Amino acid sequence: MYRSISEEAWALVHAMASDSKTPHGFGTMSPAAYDTAWVAMTQKKDKYGVLRPLIPEAYTYLENTQSEDGSWAADVSTTDGIVNTLAALLALKKRERRQADALRASQNRCIAAVQALRRLLDDWDMGTSDRVGMELLVPNLLRLLEEEGIKFEFRSREALMSLNTAKLARLGSALSSSKPTTLTHSLEAFVGTLDFDSVKRHKMPNGSMLASPSSTAAYLMNATEWDDESEAYLRMVFERQSEAGHKGGFPSAYPSTIFETSWVLNTLLQSGFDKDDFLLADVRSLTTLLETGIKQGQGTVGWAPNCLPDADDTAKTISALHLLGWDQAAEPMIQSFEADACFITYEGERNPSVSANCNVLSCFLQTATPVVHTKQILKCATFITKTWSENSGPDKWHTSARYSTMLQVQAFVRFLKKWSEDEFDVEAIPKNLVYQDVPRMLLDILAHTMNSQKDDGSWESKREVTAYAILTLTPLLSLPWVDFLKPECTACILRGKAYLENHRKEWREAERIWIEKTVYGSPNLSQAYCLAAMKVVVPTTIISAKICDMFPLEMTKKMGKMASFFAKVPPFPSAPNWKLQLSLLQSASYSAALKAHRYSIFPPLMEASDEKYQNYIPFTWIGCKDHLSTPITPKCLWDMMLVSMYNFQVDAFMETSARDCYAGRLNDLKGLICGLFSEDSMGYESMTKYEHATTPKKMTNGVKNGVGNVGQSGRENGIANCNDDYAMESNGENGHTNGLTDQDEHVKKVLTKFVNFALQHPKVLASPAPMRQWLAHELQTFLLAHITHMEDCDSLAFSASSGAKAITWSKPRTTFFKWVRTTSADHTSCPYSFVFYLCLIGNGSNWLEMSIQKRYALEDACRHLAAMCRQYNDLGSVSRDQNEGNLNSVNFPEFSSEYGDVSAASIDTKRQGLLAVAEYESRCLGRVLGELELSMDARLMEKLRLLIQVTDLYGQIYVVRDIGIRREEEGPDRGVMKGVALQWT
Repeated sequence: MYRSISEEAWALVHAMASDSKTPHGFGTMSPAAYDTAWVAMTQKKDKYGVLRPLIPEAYTYLENTQSEDGSWAADVSTTDGIVNTLAALLALKKRERRQADALRASQNRCIAAVQALRRLLDDWDMGTSDRVGMELLVPNLLRLLEEEGIKFEFRSREALMSLNTAKLARLGSALSSSKPTTLTHSLEAFVGTLDFDSVKRHKMPNGSMLASPSSTAAYLMNATEWDDESEAYLRMVFERQSEAGHKGGFPSAYPSTIFETSWVLNTLLQSGFDKDDFLLADVRSLTTLLETGIKQGQGTVGWAPNCLPDADDTAKTISALHLLGWDQAAEPMIQSFEADACFITYEGERNPSVSANCNVLSCFLQTATPVVHTKQILKCATFITKTWSENSGPDKWHTSARYSTMLQVQAFVRFLKKWSEDEFDVEAIPKNLVYQDVPRMLLDILAHTMNSQKDDGSWESKREVTAYAILTLTPLLSLPWVDFLKPECTACILRGKAYLENHRKEWREAERIWIEKTVYGSPNLSQAYCLAAMKVVVPTTIISAKICDMFPLEMTKKMGKMASFFAKVPPFPSAPNWKLQLSLLQSASYSAALKAHRYSIFPPLMEASDEKYQNYIPFTWIGCKDHLSTPITPKCLWDMMLVSMYNFQVDAFMETSARDCYAGRLNDLKGLICGLFSEDSMGYESMTKYEHATTPKKMTNGVKNGVGNVGQSGRENGIANCNDDYAMESNGENGHTNGLTDQDEHVKKVLTKFVNFALQHPKVLASPAPMRQWLAHELQTFLLAHITHMEDCDSLAFSASSGAKAITWSKPRTTFFKWVRTTSADHTSCPYSFVFYLCLIGNGSNWLEMSIQKRYALEDACRHLAAMCRQYNDLGSVSRDQNEGNLNSVNFPEFSSEYGDVSAASIDTKRQGLLAVAEYESRCLGRVLGELELSMDARLMEKLRLLIQVTDLYGQIYVVRDIGIRREEEGPDRGVMKGVALQWT
């Protein structure tokens, strides 16, 4: 029988209200092999004194749910496969030992499970696994299996055991204390090391150990006296699960009455349902449930009555009561869970939760007087935006990032509305939070959500996740900045709703996307989110001058012009206009921030026009990221935007200030640069600040005797290596001078700050020594290449008089091919920027400690990329370079059949030849990337392709328009800032 959305919501609330009246509450979490295995291992003596499984159906459930590959739940994630399969294997091995008749039946299952675990453990990247209690559960399961004769060796074992040791040391004697602790929820992690008789004091009135079947089973198995109340709890859960169609299966937590009630009510009431849409008796019943729970906890509450309170459930419960018309104070939540930088979910947690802080923030914003909580609002908002900037992945309570982003949008759209209406102390809120951090985050979420919708209208091919996405997009459409997106965004929402409607019968078939000890699904939550997504409507735009002024009309007009320009530049001609506009809107706040940083290292050049590139840089990264849908952190993007800007500026600085200062004594400038990387300048450990230091600090690259050879260029970069002679000349120890002039000191200070930025970056310092050495080597080579370029331009000036015709360099220091591979590539800044980017995306991980083959291939790719970049640059700047006396690829003799001037008509022929070479380099780069695809982590390869796309985009831009810094009064007799027209060149 078909029911309307309102009727389904009514039925859901009515069913929950009815279930809440049962003695032990309710819960709809799906069963997990992990918890089921612990219950299966629980034995009790029968009337004959023989130990038998307390609930034998648990073994049947395990047998019925083992996958063909031998694992349990590995289809969800590697971590879940490991945790579930370890516990299930332990249960089967114990049954083999205890029951001879079970040996033959489970032997093949155990063999398959062991094989599956070896695969899973070998593939496990523990660094990407943020699971609650993982550092406790897995080590103890490994130890217990070793007692059964099964030992696993794997790559992450040592790191896991170190984490376990640190966790146990931090916990100390928490379980032996009478103070309630979340560890009671995971007593099974201490089997073999804990006196279980001492934890009886932590038992809940319902007989459970903090509502955990696995923890309760471990207590029953290991306490010296049998506990009838705990047995009754397990049997009660067994009966409830059987009624739900999961006979023999046990969830990670039961009951979860307050958790499910508060989440469902918040979800429905915030999406457009009204409490009057439901039976009054049901609303009263659920309101009483929440009120009673929070009163018993003296202002805080856990996921079920009498459970240990946590910030997440407390915030959701307070918010639900506000929506139901009740005023509940938030002060107890502040006293219990406020920390220095955020709100903790519970005491002793390893890392804070973004979703919990979103719920806390929303709770404060829904109170009658948000102004009194301004301090806490700022704390939550700062933590959430900072965490988003550094890690935009899933939260620790959920497998999908869409859940966190939904909560972020709901909280921060409300935050902006309250801010615009002066409902809290706006003077205490930093402007950069409101004008930069919050808009960046919301627009990034908007772009990613719209771009990640599948062709069938879903997100991640999951019903509940699709509902999250709809509930994310809808409030975003209330922002005035995105009015131009309403048609496309509304279409996304309607496609999502159509997908949900087509799968309406499956709304209560919950996908396992929530995280407890392992993943689970909840039919109540799944249905509630689907109902909310179908109910919600596109809101009216927030008309607030303060919010509108974040992106003024002038900026909107400028974006329109830039969208028209980029629509002609590959890879964007095929992109819809709204995608370009959205990427440009995201870029706007970054442009403002770049301008604020433009003199953080390099001083302004009075004679230079240097504004255009600051407008282009953010889009080159944001636009390519959106085009490729690259999952990369905003912090990484921002760092690379700074690198892009500094690369423009260092070129200009070297060709103006440094060249003017060291005119006629370029060897001294070489010596200064070498001194920045010398062994005497070592001191990574002493550096605590890397960015925009007022006092220049010297550093090392981690190599004895400095960097050593100056790359592949050798004499092509003017010196064979940074020997002592040059270093001495720079500091007066070689008799050149007794000290540096003020101008010399200025150049040294600026270049030191520039080098500090790269080599002292936290991600660089966290990278393996070979990566730091490689970066320092490329950075030094880059700076020295500028001097070689100056010398080459001076040499070019003697080849022919200035004029309208192209010049052929009469006495080049090397062949075109060798120049492209050395000085030309080094001068582009591509090599050092390439390595810096690897440090950012590697995040100090093991992949940076690479094999010689991978390192060789990466360097090869970098050289092809730099060559291609320079050649496309030269292709578009033949005329400009000719006018400025700047060395261009076409000036090499290889591009002419005879030395000397050639006719203007032959310039096209030279360009065609250069284009052919550039396309050759592009094909070579493609082949190297194909090699790297076979050996590199797919996620890192995806990020590497973003860098390559950005670099290529700059080449495409330059063919259309020069965006570089020009020294306006210089004439054609002097080479000026070659390659500033590209990010890398």
